[in-house]
Amino acid sequence: MTALRSGKHVYCQKPLSHSVYESRQVRLAARETGLVTQMGIQLHSEAGYQNLVEWIRGGVIGKVIEVHAWSDRPLNHWPQGRNSVRPERADPVADCLKWDIWLGVAPVRPFVHEVYHPKNWRGWLDFGTGAQGDMGCHIYDPILWSLRLTAPEKLVSRGPKPNGHTYPAWSTVHYTFPGNELTAGKKLPVTWYDGGKKPDAKLVPLSAGQELPSNGQLFVGERGVLLCPHGDAPMLLPEEKFKGVPSPGRQRKNHYLEWTRACRGEGATTASFEYSGPLTESVLLGNAVLNFPDKELRWDSAGLRFSNEPETASVIRREYREGWQIPGLS
Repeated sequence: MTALRSGKHVYCQKPLSHSVYESRQVRLAARETGLVTQMGIQLHSEAGYQNLVEWIRGGVIGKVIEVHAWSDRPLNHWPQGRNSVRPERADPVADCLKWDIWLGVAPVRPFVHEVYHPKNWRGWLDFGTGAQGDMGCHIYDPILWSLRLTAPEKLVSRGPKPNGHTYPAWSTVHYTFPGNELTAGKKLPVTWYDGGKKPDAKLVPLSAGQELPSNGQLFVGERGVLLCPHGDAPMLLPEEKFKGVPSPGRQRKNHYLEWTRACRGEGATTASFEYSGPLTESVLLGNAVLNFPDKELRWDSAGLRFSNEPETASVIRREYREGWQIPGLS
């Protein structure tokens, strides 16, 4: 936000923000300034996701009935939800680490070796966005992109809620998006799973011995399914039915150079904040509803609130600590 308000073009890694409110404000600032922006969802520029988008929009599997997305995080990546409480002790801070600056807008706490830094911060509520925030922007990207989805209308989570310190060890979040000409119904269900949970394998006509990948997306269509392992090429199933269907043949682009060239006035970015802002909002809404398990929450995108639950304001917008207020966000 500070860079945009200073007239600087911005490349920002995923997720674009820690909160839904921040994502909305940064997108509006980018729109107002007209600066060049790009979110670091590098797979957006890979051939696999581009081919997926063409297959879905081309109706190869028919109109889409439902979508599933999942990640193995945080399993074997960082501790989260498993007796993860804030340590009482304080360890010496290395000279190379400016701990106050590392904390940024988050509440002050002592430095504890290997608890937050270098990567475990992802699972802590004050710093990261958990399993869904870490991987969701990558995995939701081709879903919202290919199906031209707008903001979700309703969400409900199934599973444990955050323990006050970290995100849960696993979660399942059911979204309801408004349908369109690419979907089989007026509403489209999209389900997210993490921490070892996956969709029902019966939805996928895999060959004997095959299993669902550890991270990926599954589109269930009227004429078949499209399965895309994270970071790999999409596949049409059952194989016999789609044998001979040609790949769209899209070529990899350089996600970084696309931004630098756009900064020089050569073309435009494909993951600007105008696109990646709403994507991040949808992902972070999944985190917000973890705090209200089993309750269906109705999302009012224009009002930036859940219309049927007044106690959700704190999960949409967070407080910054004293002295770290940011113009445009605080």
